[in-house]
Amino acid sequence: MYRFHDPQPCSVKKEIHTALQYVDYRKIDLNALEKTVYLPKKGMYIDLSAILKGYTLDRIAEYFILNNIEYYYVDFGGNLCISTKDPLYVGIENPSNKATEKGTHVQKGFVSTSSLKHQSFEHGGVTYCHIVHPITGSAIPEISSATVVTWSGLESDFLSTYFFLVGHQPNQCIQNQYVAQSSIYLYLLSHEFDIYAKNYGS
Repeated sequence: MYRFHDPQPCSVKKEIHTALQYVDYRKIDLNALEKTVYLPKKGMYIDLSAILKGYTLDRIAEYFILNNIEYYYVDFGGNLCISTKDPLYVGIENPSNKATEKGTHVQKGFVSTSSLKHQSFEHGGVTYCHIVHPITGSAIPEISSATVVTWSGLESDFLSTYFFLVGHQPNQCIQNQYVAQSSIYLYLLSHEFDIYAKNYGS
């Protein structure tokens, strides 16, 4: 299901294999009664960067709703929280030439993009990005960018990262639970723009 072609030397692959032993959310031991978190291996830590901005936008939207603020637009580091009287055009940048060639209209919802545009580098003719596949350890992208529009900031943040990692190959659980209520736009490594799903707000 996942492509993992990494032209790195064996020593680097060994380091990746070692690092992957510290990656598994199922190893997190939560004790609700004592309100503690336990990680079984020294050196493990929890990184919430893939969902933190989206979660924060959910809380901001809740604040607006509780205070009867009907219309708002919040840009939190590229993650958007939108509730406007008229649909707002949101441009989607092509990472290959940094031009905003495509876009979508959003009247109410959350938008998140995961892209190799800002945090990537090239070595030996291969592009590596800042988003690393948690199963393979590969930092070689499947696509150039994934933009998701949906009803939750946390879910838009999570889904843009997820689709950036898997491209057109989401597992059936993700397909059933999230895609039917989201709009998903992909820029492929071939520079083609693909509307994977257009369900949110349609």
